[in-house]
Amino acid sequence: MSTKLRLFEKIPRLLPTPVADNDDSPDAAFSGYAQDVFLEHCQKLLEKFRYPWEMMPLMYVILKDAGADIEEASRRIEEGQHVVNEYSRQHNLNIFDGGELRSTTRQCG
Repeated sequence: MSTKLRLFEKIPRLLPTPVADNDDSPDAAFSGYAQDVFLEHCQKLLEKFRYPWEMMPLMYVILKDAGADIEEASRRIEEGQHVVNEYSRQHNLNIFDGGELRSTTRQCG
């Protein structure tokens, strides 16, 4: 049994118990989803965006906020990536310099 599968077994049941169909609460969207299907969707998001296993809690929150819709969750992640990339470009940030702002007239060396 792989390490990832063993980790899945250790995750407590986080999804709420089924609710009535006329309930307008945010958790009503998860009444029909089994935990294993929901976690499979999270795993698909990790694989699609090539994120490490440690990002699973973030994928869970994004997918839950998207109403368990994997396409909507993917769209939100892509939108977030675009915003971060645009901000980095506008503010001349580089992933390798610790995220510090640097002058637009940076000298080499």
